[in-house]
Amino acid sequence: MEFELGGRRPKVHPDAYIAPTAVLIGDVEVEAGASVWFGAVLRGDEATIKVGEGANIQDNAVIHCAENLPTVIERNASVGHSAQLEGCVVEQGALVGMGATMLQRSRLGAGSMLAAGAVLEEGVAIPSGHTAQHYKDRAVRYRAGLKPIVVPGVPAKSRRSL
Repeated sequence: MEFELGGRRPKVHPDAYIAPTAVLIGDVEVEAGASVWFGAVLRGDEATIKVGEGANIQDNAVIHCAENLPTVIERNASVGHSAQLEGCVVEQGALVGMGATMLQRSRLGAGSMLAAGAVLEEGVAIPSGHTAQHYKDRAVRYRAGLKPIVVPGVPAKSRRSL
């Protein structure tokens, strides 16, 4: 459902998908290939909400803004089920996990991830590629330091039951 408020109405690209129970109010823009899923609410009553090309807003997410603080979800970003965002930026290809919250003036860098249920506090920024770099570093650590446990006198097949 789409609603006009204060002379502002949602602009939805013809190639975007808006689920029948999603609600778009006021100054909301949804670009080509983007999707807004069941039960999601995008309320652009104080500033603009922009959903970039190919981005997705999953079921029951709540996207709001604040006066002079738009909420921007850049291209190919994902906002997980029941996430809550207000006056923040989700950069290209980033992932906001299920039930996560992004407060005003927070920023999730390109290709980064905010874990399910996490809160990104007001004004805090996660740098671009944070998740990817974290896992690259972790892979180096595991490749160098992960060792199988050897129990003397117990064959490898039997160790699983210990």
